[in-house]
Amino acid sequence: MKHFLKNDRLILISLFVLTILLRIIFKNAGLYHWDSLKDVLVIEEMLKTGEIQYSYAYGAPGMVAFVFIFYWIANLLTGTTSAEGAYFFVTFLTSGLAVVLTYLISKKITKDSLISIAAALFLCFNAVFFSATTYPKTHSISLFFILSSLYLVFLFNKQKKSWIIALSGLLFGLAVAVRILNVFMFLPLLFLYLNPKIKNSKLLIKKYKLKIKYLIYFVIPSIGIWFLLFSKKISELGGLGSYLKFLFIEQGAAVRWQGLISPSLTTGLDHIYKSISIAGTILLAIGVLYAIKNYKKLLIFLALWILPSFFYFANIGNPEARFFIIIFPALSILLGVGAKYLYQKNGWLGISAILLTIIFMFSIAYPIVKARHDYSGTKELGLWVGQNTEENAIIISNDVGFFIEYYGNRERIVHPRSGNDQEI
Repeated sequence: MKHFLKNDRLILISLFVLTILLRIIFKNAGLYHWDSLKDVLVIEEMLKTGEIQYSYAYGAPGMVAFVFIFYWIANLLTGTTSAEGAYFFVTFLTSGLAVVLTYLISKKITKDSLISIAAALFLCFNAVFFSATTYPKTHSISLFFILSSLYLVFLFNKQKKSWIIALSGLLFGLAVAVRILNVFMFLPLLFLYLNPKIKNSKLLIKKYKLKIKYLIYFVIPSIGIWFLLFSKKISELGGLGSYLKFLFIEQGAAVRWQGLISPSLTTGLDHIYKSISIAGTILLAIGVLYAIKNYKKLLIFLALWILPSFFYFANIGNPEARFFIIIFPALSILLGVGAKYLYQKNGWLGISAILLTIIFMFSIAYPIVKARHDYSGTKELGLWVGQNTEENAIIISNDVGFFIEYYGNRERIVHPRSGNDQEI
């Protein structure tokens, strides 16, 4: 055990392989979510047109461009015209890398192998993260870009090379180009960059960190890649001002934020509870209390990471569990701190707490991922309709019709939702 804890390379390889193997074993039998299917369709369209395409709602061109690279390679090597396999591959790959980066970031902050291994395992088995990464979706890609940006700031603080902070900015811009509300992660990034020292209850910052050139090195690649990826849409809408106005209206209508404290808040808390289980909730409480005394700087950093995103997503009209994935690495580190406290009291108690939490998380996710692995309803319905209708059939359907079109190769039309007799 002691040898394993000292071998970073072995730890990283083990975490990466474990994360990917779990997702391969419980791989969804097909494209489960309408957003995922739309992503695949626009990635395939990008190969046909040679132009950047935009997916559902916000568009997520950062994801589209990233997955397209792997789809393009697969197309060259195998001739495949489906981006489904590439999207699955990228989801699993970035899930594994996100777990590895959680270990590396935790190790940089805490200098503790046990906390870092525990944090990475907690993210790997987190019920919501596990469930949402057995089928293609933007979350693992978004998380990979954010964690990479954070880790590069650690490297910059050590090496002070301008290209590192510029690359961090580029990755942050890509993350925002995947999921817009990753902008909240600028707060922990800034805290990490400033790296203040706490002395006599005061935060002290090194003077060179306040140089404007480093801000420019970060901001230009960040904004530049975002603008480049959205340039087609910006042009179509008549300029940046028009696009931003459209974006605020579209996001406002989609999320329906209800204020800092709303009836949805309990739903958000319930999602967090279910993602880490009762055992994880106890470890989280212990971790916070222990961090107050022994990891004050870490606690400030994690609070900047967790609280803005949590209070936003927990107070929207329909707070879905997967929206909170962005804060799960931070929560996992706090769980790891809690496990460390118990380990110091009694070694077997700490190890048992880690294993028990993992088992509880897995037991929550298992029936969901197992059912989706055995039978992907949207795909199976699409195939069934294709097998049981004439080739020239037209299917009247809601959003499920997209799966009928993709898997069943049938033309579909959407039924009117207005209630207007003439339309019907």
